[in-house]
Amino acid sequence: MQFDSGYEPDEAVITQADDSFGLELRAIYALHSLLGEHLAQLQDEYVTFPQTLWQVTSVEITPFRTLDERYAENAVWGILDFVDQPGGAFMFLDMPAAELLTGISAEDLSTDDGMPYVEAYLNHVGELFMACWQEIAQFDVQMFPSPMAPSLMDLQSMFPGLNQNTPIISTAFRVVQPGQAATARVVLAIPQAYLLAVGAGLRAVGEQTFANTDTSNFHERLAYMEDLPVPVSVMLGRAEMTVGDLQNLEEGDVIELDTTLGFPLDVTVGNKHVLGKPGTSADGRRLAIQIVQLET
Repeated sequence: MQFDSGYEPDEAVITQADDSFGLELRAIYALHSLLGEHLAQLQDEYVTFPQTLWQVTSVEITPFRTLDERYAENAVWGILDFVDQPGGAFMFLDMPAAELLTGISAEDLSTDDGMPYVEAYLNHVGELFMACWQEIAQFDVQMFPSPMAPSLMDLQSMFPGLNQNTPIISTAFRVVQPGQAATARVVLAIPQAYLLAVGAGLRAVGEQTFANTDTSNFHERLAYMEDLPVPVSVMLGRAEMTVGDLQNLEEGDVIELDTTLGFPLDVTVGNKHVLGKPGTSADGRRLAIQIVQLET
């Protein structure tokens, strides 16, 4: 299988704790970009699914607890079991994504009549997943959709060694219908440990993406990431107190902070630090921050 066009990992968000798994992440970007292309052309003999366009927006390593917390409610879990070997993968669909992909309303998806549509779609995902990975690893996949989050104990029989801190490689897709403004986010996640045995094949594909990277569509690809959420946090100030003071705290007590009135506050936007002035929103109903300095 050749990855000679359309795979530009530098244009997606690819993050890892260090550089030791960087090539493998680039390879996963390429493999799952190919998967997205196939899903965009998905056809079913019996069910007419809406046409969708798929774009990889991020590939990252995150602990399982992050995904478990994010998709604990109002999400369909697609569990891909690697039949002949330990392990598998997860496909997380929040309700907007499940509606978009199946054409079934959220109310109907939760019924016995709606879930077969989700199951049919996820079975296609499993088949295409095997096809895209076949030259890297021979996965024989069975898909088990679940309209609610399974318990960790239930998952451990299928995912040996899985715990809340298990490193998971998650690929986020931005999914849209042609001509429609609504977007949905789908995440495909694989425990990192199950890919270590095929690391050489992944590194070979990752190296190939360097040779074949085409940056001509950089700005077009960058636009696909504009709707990604970025966390914003504001540091009001810090203080220290003794354990005794902590134990004696009562409602109405005042804790003095080290921040001086009139000085800007530290604001973290993603991984960027800026300075902001506290205030309120235009309607006066919410606290707000006015940015006063972009670089700190």
